[in-house]
Amino acid sequence: MALQPMWRVQVSVPLAALAAVRAGILAVDRLAAGGYDSGLFEQAVGIEQFRPLPGSSPALGEVGQCQRVPAVIVQFHLPPDQARLQRIIEHGIAPHHPWHSPVIEVSPIWLCVDQPDPVSPPRPDAASATTWCVRPGNAPSAAGGRHQSGAAAGAGSAHPGAGALRAGAGRPPSRSRSG
Repeated sequence: MALQPMWRVQVSVPLAALAAVRAGILAVDRLAAGGYDSGLFEQAVGIEQFRPLPGSSPALGEVGQCQRVPAVIVQFHLPPDQARLQRIIEHGIAPHHPWHSPVIEVSPIWLCVDQPDPVSPPRPDAASATTWCVRPGNAPSAAGGRHQSGAAAGAGSAHPGAGALRAGAGRPPSRSRSG
């Protein structure tokens, strides 16, 4: 395995629209990695809060009144490919998301990679594979490419818990069991 630059894409999705946004993303891009596809991660339900200001036309609620909506963060990883990301946003997320401007975050990260992505042809200027081994931060650690788990892996990460994902050889992360 080798560390490769990738993008972590996160979108906040109201719970009521989750199935439609998920299906929309996967209809545009299989999010294939190694011997798997449909590689999405959904974080626990939280509350998205906003207040429409005068002059806006809210998709939910009324101008001037604070809204609190159950939502999840849908996350996936891509090679740094602007055209691919733009297709996913324009055709997979935007038509299925209820907000006029969905909250979409794209962060550069490093991932452990070992198998080519069958969806995108290899490019000399971008990574083309993932095995879902998260390396927090924007540079390889001093661990020499070894995956760190637990609190040590999350240290310095811009996203809490980013180091909690565990690596598998060509498969999505598995949950560790204690006891």
